[in-house]
Amino acid sequence: MRYSLFLRSSRLRAVSIRTYHYTPPRRWQTYLKACLEIIYPQYCPVCHHLLAPEMEGICPDCLLLLPLYHDKLLHAADRLEGGAFPFEQLLAGYQFSRNNAVQEVVHSIKYQRNRALGITLGRVLAHRFALSPGRYDLLIPIATHPKREALRGYNQAEAIARGVSVASGIPVATAALQRNGRHSQTMLGREDRLRSMVGAFSLSRDVPAEGSRLLLVDDVLTTGATLVAAADTLALTAPESLTALVLAVDE
Repeated sequence: MRYSLFLRSSRLRAVSIRTYHYTPPRRWQTYLKACLEIIYPQYCPVCHHLLAPEMEGICPDCLLLLPLYHDKLLHAADRLEGGAFPFEQLLAGYQFSRNNAVQEVVHSIKYQRNRALGITLGRVLAHRFALSPGRYDLLIPIATHPKREALRGYNQAEAIARGVSVASGIPVATAALQRNGRHSQTMLGREDRLRSMVGAFSLSRDVPAEGSRLLLVDDVLTTGATLVAAADTLALTAPESLTALVLAVDE
């Protein structure tokens, strides 16, 4: 549903946003999905077993076994320091490491077009952290470059944010940020990444109102350079608070 929302602010501003809701599939949709899964069977990205029709992107056993993120072990919130606007909090779901199950999950979402898995895990995060509109005004997914999004078919951060919205009722500003350039960071350290991300984002159509409580959503926190750059851009809107929500943290 598309609509305009006026958020708490001394200077109110209209924001075009979208709130996602769970809609039970109709009978014909269930039948169509069953037929498609005969032709294109879906497998769990972790155990590689065939998924039952009611499973969305991952089997329940593997979901429960994903290693959770623990701040006392990694202290990943320290990676978000140094920006123009300080993060109030880091909320992270899982611990990402080379060749572990979380890597399989992330790669499935990003490179194998498993959008359903991103939505499912977004719902899990919303329940785990008890997210609600009483705590946050807007979900803002990290923008990806349009060419990369076209290649993948969707923005993985937006898929996660959509799941959060379904479970929490917090609206998503799908066009709050715009990515400027591709800014590949694969081989860069933190300082180089921070420098490379300067000017990486600009504000787009869905500009948050002044005084908003923003929840910035991304898939994996590595050095923090991407989230810091996005926060620097969102600081121009004078938010009340800014929280980072990530699916996983790279150790």
